[in-house]
Amino acid sequence: MQGRDSFVRKQMLFGKKKINGLNAEVDVTEDKFGVACVFASCEVDAFAVWGFLHARDRFFQMDLMRKKAAGRLSELFGEGALELDKEQRFIDVAKYSHDLWRDLPVAQKVLLEAYTQGVNAAARHTVEHRILRVDIEPWRPTDTILIMLDLFKALAFDLDGALCAETMKESLPDDVSSFLMPDADIWSEVVKDDPAVPLDAFRELRSSLSVAANKIEVKEEVSKGSNGWVIAGNLCCSGNPILANDMHLPLSAPNLWHRIHLQYKDVNVTGIAIPGVPIVLSGANDWLVWGMTNLPGHTVSLEEVENQSRVKERLETFRVLRGREQTVAYYDANGGHVLRERNKIVQWFFKKEASVDFSLHDLAKAKSVEEGVAVARQSACAPINLLLADVKGNIARTIAGRVPYRESGHVDMEREVPSEYINTVINPDSGLLVSANDPVLLKDLSMAGWNHPSSYRRHRIEEKLRESDKWDENSAFELQKDKKIELLDFYRELALESGEAEIVLKLRQWSGFAAKNDSVAVFLSNFRSVLHQEILSFYLAPCVERDPSFQYVWRNPEPAMRALLKERHDETVPIPYKSWNDLIVHALREAEKRDGSSFYAEFIHPLGRSKWLKFFNLMPWNETNNPDCVCSLGNGIGATERLVISPINQKDAIFVMPGGQSGNPFSRHYRDHHKYWITGKTLSFLAGNPVKRWRIYRGHGDEK
Repeated sequence: MQGRDSFVRKQMLFGKKKINGLNAEVDVTEDKFGVACVFASCEVDAFAVWGFLHARDRFFQMDLMRKKAAGRLSELFGEGALELDKEQRFIDVAKYSHDLWRDLPVAQKVLLEAYTQGVNAAARHTVEHRILRVDIEPWRPTDTILIMLDLFKALAFDLDGALCAETMKESLPDDVSSFLMPDADIWSEVVKDDPAVPLDAFRELRSSLSVAANKIEVKEEVSKGSNGWVIAGNLCCSGNPILANDMHLPLSAPNLWHRIHLQYKDVNVTGIAIPGVPIVLSGANDWLVWGMTNLPGHTVSLEEVENQSRVKERLETFRVLRGREQTVAYYDANGGHVLRERNKIVQWFFKKEASVDFSLHDLAKAKSVEEGVAVARQSACAPINLLLADVKGNIARTIAGRVPYRESGHVDMEREVPSEYINTVINPDSGLLVSANDPVLLKDLSMAGWNHPSSYRRHRIEEKLRESDKWDENSAFELQKDKKIELLDFYRELALESGEAEIVLKLRQWSGFAAKNDSVAVFLSNFRSVLHQEILSFYLAPCVERDPSFQYVWRNPEPAMRALLKERHDETVPIPYKSWNDLIVHALREAEKRDGSSFYAEFIHPLGRSKWLKFFNLMPWNETNNPDCVCSLGNGIGATERLVISPINQKDAIFVMPGGQSGNPFSRHYRDHHKYWITGKTLSFLAGNPVKRWRIYRGHGDEK
């Protein structure tokens, strides 16, 4: 224990510290959870200390993220990471990060340089670096841009979707491909019923098919991007508006988010940021609160390579930890990147000039929803649904970032959706604004991108919010954990119609909610998955024939599947089944064979798969798999934080997240938030009473 405590003391960096470039001394306090409050005389100094805190608490995580973005993980993990690195360097974001840095406004460069000075003042060999026996590199401003670009890729780079759509359009009748890639469902505001089955097209396609030789991979994707809503004051007990935001992203150890409080000049901002990126993405200042969800957009286009002479070779060298250096050839053309096996050029919207900046941080200075909307509309980032509430009681929803212009199903890499096509909503009559990754703020749905998840979560949230006019922080927090799965009601009725006695008995008592250890909810989810798999494997066989690597990755096949299963025409039964009832009974029996146990939300550290380092992992969450409800948990994706806050009563604001502030597995702050997330208990959003105080001075090179 003495060795562990010594290591922790070295990592915590108590007492007086120095950062080159500070304009004045900066005071810092910490509460019992390691949440820091920074008191600086100017924004530049606040950013420097922010960088210091990020590096002190999460430097290995930051190093990991920049290396992943640049395709350099094999320098840390050896051969095992090489294939991921090769895939990552297809889009050369490392080079592009330098172009973006060159074009950033001077004021933003100054802040990033200060942040970088702070990072390098605190960067040390972490326990992970020592275990891996690798050296650390200085932080550069371009590393922050790299992490941002990689985040944009995770949220707004749907190459798999583009390839899936292209193959389907080339392989299937037009009516069938359109039917199997629906834009919206019955829970959205634009569609009132499931689509009609194009019977003639299906009849023709079915007559040309036999039994599918290979089962295609049907990815049941869980949306990265979250829930958010704002409730007007007249619907709240306090008379003040309440904002709720829970961002659903991959679960990990340490957690993605790091908490911060910054005070400088007239700015007093509290919230969460990604280590390495100094932007408060969800938080509050003295006048305004904000939260966000992802807006999946159509940001990738595929073009034919028409002139091979314009294709240029790009050689990328990979340094492999304790392995041989490797060189791989890539090919670029017309500003994009060539998929040689398809003879296609991949263009990504966020490689265009001025598509990335850090102006979203100006939300920290906004004093009204109108000012917050103005910040959102001029910010350069991936498309985001932004929710706002201010101290005067106003509420708003808008879109932040760049939305590529889409016409006739194709994205225009040189144009953005004009502002007049974006509905900014302020103080609606309903008193409610809800977002769950849906595109409702775009006036023309054809411009709203594509491949959106189901609108069920937004529908369910609105339904619950309309039930009361006495909302408070605790009741809004409970709604974030809602597990009603109305989407499965349809499949429950299908199963009951089958007449299978044991199944009927089991299903009659189901509550419709995904309760803990709920085997019925898991059974119905498996039943739904088997049905989708059998139907799609048969009708998408021509896609596999054209492209053996084909994957069906449409996020919301539900409208098409429901339509087929509702109508159940004999002419559409997948071969070899003799009737739709035969298929349904088969799917029920297959679902019973599948795992019906609870779903574990795992929090795995990058080194935590080693049997010696499993204690680096966080306690798993034993919960029924429920990717289709408000609580949404599945496929390693879940709520990475939950925030509920009123702009006026911030002392009552609620915040929880997995893990803790520190990325050091030996620190008590590595997992001291975790039990609250696991048990559903709450913590205060604001930092608690200080238990430590320290001061940061100008470095030796700064004396004047």
